This record gives sequence, C-alpha cells and structure tokens, in this order.
Amino acid sequence: MKRKFCINIILILIIILCFILYNNGSVNIANILNETKVQTKKEDNLSKLQDNSYLCNVNLPSNIINGSYIVYDENYIYYINHADSNNLYKIDMNGKKSELLYNGDVSRLYIKDNNILFINKINDDKELYSIEKDGRNLKKILADKEILNYSVFENTIYYIAPDGKQADYIIPYKIHNLYSYDITESKINLVFENVACYMNSPVVSPVIINDKKVYFGIFNSYSGILEYEYLKYDIESRADSILSKLSPQAISDNTKFFSYENDSDVQCIYSMQNDDAGTLKTIYKNDDIRNSIMKMAASEHYLFVMIIDDIYNENPNLKIVRMKHDGSDIVKIAQMDLPSFGSYFPNCMQVVENKLIIYKYDENWNPSIIVMDFQGNTFDWDI
Repeated sequence: MKRKFCINIILILIIILCFILYNNGSVNIANILNETKVQTKKEDNLSKLQDNSYLCNVNLPSNIINGSYIVYDENYIYYINHADSNNLYKIDMNGKKSELLYNGDVSRLYIKDNNILFINKINDDKELYSIEKDGRNLKKILADKEILNYSVFENTIYYIAPDGKQADYIIPYKIHNLYSYDITESKINLVFENVACYMNSPVVSPVIINDKKVYFGIFNSYSGILEYEYLKYDIESRADSILSKLSPQAISDNTKFFSYENDSDVQCIYSMQNDDAGTLKTIYKNDDIRNSIMKMAASEHYLFVMIIDDIYNENPNLKIVRMKHDGSDIVKIAQMDLPSFGSYFPNCMQVVENKLIIYKYDENWNPSIIVMDFQGNTFDWDI
C-alpha cells in the first residue's frame, strides 16, 4: 500500500514537471518568435530609414517665405551666419559644435537628400550651388545667373531669374520669369513670364512648393495701372489661379497669413485656409496706430508676430506675440529694447521644431542671432 502511494506521488510529480517544462518551453518559443519579429521589424525600419533618410530633411514653408536662412534634419541645423559674412554653417540640435561648411556669401538655403542647396553670391553671379552636409563636394547646379529664389519638387528646380529684357514701367527694372530645371535631363523650361520683383530684389513671395503647387507673385497691368497678384500654379495641370492681391507673410501647411490695413486703416492679420480666397478671415486687429506689425512666422500650431511698440518714439520696443492659427490665446513671449529707430528691422524669424530663431541687428548694426523657445525662454547657443 505504501509502495503504491509512493508510485502515485512520483507520477503526480512527473506530470507536474512535464507541465512546467511544456509551459516554459512554450513561453520561450513564443518569446523567441516575438523577439525575432521585433528584430525583423527593427531591421525593416532601419532599412527604410537608411533608404529614405532624406525624408527627415525639413524646408519649412514659413522659413522659405522669410528668406530661407535655416534648414534642418534630425541631427543638424544648417544656417546662414550673417555675423560671418553670410557663410554657411551647421550646428547640432542642442546648439553646440558650430562648424563652417562653406566660406562664401550665400543666400536662400534648401535641403535635398544629402545636399544643402544655396544661391552663391560670390562675384555677384548669384548662381545655384550645392554642397554635401559634411562640407564636401561643392557643385554648381545651374548656370543661370542672378537667381532670386527657388524651390525644389522631386527632380525639378523652380526658380526666378531675369530674362535680359528691360521693363518700361519701373526703372530700373529687369523682367524676371519663373523657370523649371530638370536635374536629370539638364533641361530648362519657361513656366511663367513677368514674375514680380522690385529694383532687382524679390517681392516677399518667393517660390514655394507645397502639395505639387508653386506659389509666386506677378505684375499685371490693368488700364495702365500696375497691380501685384499672388498666384498658385499647379504643376500637374499647369493651370494658375489668383489667390490674393498681396503676398502672405507666413505660411503653415494649410494656412497662409497676410497683414495689411482694412478699410478703416486698421492693420490686421488675415488667414486663408487651403488656398481658398473666399475663406479670408480676420484673426487679429492692431487697434493701436502707434504699433506696427513687422514680421510673422508660423509653426505647425502657432503664429508668431513681431510688433514695433510706439513707432513714433525715438527708441521703440520690439515685442513678439504668439497666437494660435485662429488668432486665439494671444501671449506676449518676448520684448526687446531697440536703441535706435533704424535698428529695429530684423532680417527674419525662422522656426526650428519648438524653437524660434531671430536674426537682428543692434544699434551699431552689428548682427546677432537670438534663439528662444515658444514661451520666450532664450538659449545660449554657439551660433
């Protein structure tokens, strides 16, 4: 009887042991399979990242329309250093390790694949060049001279340049056209004639490509009166349409922001949604005639407005306010002293992720760059 009891105990223990081994084995097999799937997924994602790393490149429309002083990727900010003769620099995303990439007078940056494109103003030729992100392999892309601005769509560069003719209604004024340049075929095509610029400088309507659309300004003469028009050109259909009689001062993905005086001479900010001219909406009124809206910049969720306080004062102040795209939640995030009236013209505001980068001058016209977050906290960057 005792022997039979012992056998039963042993059988029970064997069954329990087998059960434990089976479950552990199942768990281990499941873990191995899961780890394999995770590893495979990681490898697939890595492969995608390696094959499409340029998708991390950022050319913000708002930065382009404000001079395109800055472009960036996931690791670096590439910027024009106007304190160093407008040379091309890069700096890491923490504002450290500033590095010279190209020693030359450059303007209007654009980042594509592993290259930084820029207008090279050396010898006043204003030709389009590219350089790799590590500063190697400088190349001239386009032989056309006096290029004012440009943007890139896939393998085509859209740019504005003079055609050599002289206009008869603004002196001195060269007629400028919008051209396209096919990089793969090295072929130039005329897209649109008589694109707007004043005194050989671009109107605030640089070529911007967004969702297969090209945006730019033109001059039209109606009954002898010259009028400016802001156009949208569809790359696929080659159709154009007028969006506004003024250029936007800031652009986000789906919204354009304009600033001009209404019928009551009150300076206002208007927004336009999805290129629909019928949706022009007043989002901000500057009721104090002593103040003047100077610059705007847009991030994904916010509009930043640079306002001069009391323009009739010899030493006015510069303030920056932040608001949502619909004009709500207005907050003053910064205020700066402007020692002399002539020094209040900052070059531009540029947006990098959650930072606002301001190019400005002091009372002696010495250039400086201010970096702040969207709450107005400043950073001591090596820039």
